[in-house]
Amino acid sequence: MKIIKIIINALTVMCGVLVCGMLLLICADVLLRYAFKAPINGAIELEQMLNVTLMLALGTTVLAGNHIKVDVVADLLPKKAQKVLTIITHIISIAVFALIAWQAFESCSYMIRRNIRYSSLRFPTWPFYALIGLGFAGGVIALIHEIILLTKSKNDEGIPVDEVTMVLRNEADYETE
Repeated sequence: MKIIKIIINALTVMCGVLVCGMLLLICADVLLRYAFKAPINGAIELEQMLNVTLMLALGTTVLAGNHIKVDVVADLLPKKAQKVLTIITHIISIAVFALIAWQAFESCSYMIRRNIRYSSLRFPTWPFYALIGLGFAGGVIALIHEIILLTKSKNDEGIPVDEVTMVLRNEADYETE
């Protein structure tokens, strides 16, 4: 299970580095645009491309329990039913995430073969589709990890979340005394 966390953490670090780069680009573009009337050519297009880097943190979002859940009805169910429902929704999410990842990698492959590039910068489009695919693949890995831990947990409570830190949970969190 440590390899899963290593992969998810690597994707999250990559996301953080790319988002920091995007923020620096935006700041530099604004500063140059308004202070010197010399904006960075293609900066807006590059900023739009870099928005997909947020998908790289999808696995971390899943492992930290920070994804969106609508649990109005689920809270009314017994704990064991909630656990089963969580596993079912994770399986559905895996199917959807896997489909998105597959399509992103298919699009990436197509764009490499056709040498498709962005208009103003002439930068290839495929790396950004690959980032989307990697992010959703990380989400699939994290969901599989969650299902494994849910099925191994000895209680019917599901997976506890430390609300103070909301850091990536470890396997010890799934055990009860």
